[in-house]
Amino acid sequence: LYLDAGIYSNALDVLERHLKLDPNNTSALVNKGVVCIRLKYYKTAVTSLSRAITLQPTNYVAVFNRAVANLQAGNNDDAERDYKILEEALPQAPQANFGLCQVYFGLGEIAEKKKDNATAIRYWEMYLSNAPPDSAEGKLLATRLNELKSQR
Repeated sequence: LYLDAGIYSNALDVLERHLKLDPNNTSALVNKGVVCIRLKYYKTAVTSLSRAITLQPTNYVAVFNRAVANLQAGNNDDAERDYKILEEALPQAPQANFGLCQVYFGLGEIAEKKKDNATAIRYWEMYLSNAPPDSAEGKLLATRLNELKSQR
């Protein structure tokens, strides 16, 4: 309830108590990772999500969230590794509650940070070809993509 209400510090307290009782509960570990991302505790998020992935290597929700946490923390190589895992796995894992668009977005962000404009353009074009038409995020990314192309 705290997570749904956006009361992340209380959610974190409950999750930590839960994990003291059941330290291998992957759902609690993933939820803790998500809460820590929202609180900008990226290192703690990565630790919790990594534990969930160790226990359940095909938990792509955990892999995705760890990629997000690493990207936000500036750990671009680690984020890229996770996004690449997802890029390969997602066509076979349609039950994931995110899609290749988010993966392409993240990979484009990483490429841009690495000053690899050609790769950023490629991933963002892939994002736009798979994104819902006329989405706000798609429109913003199209603008960024045009700016990046004009810098060539």
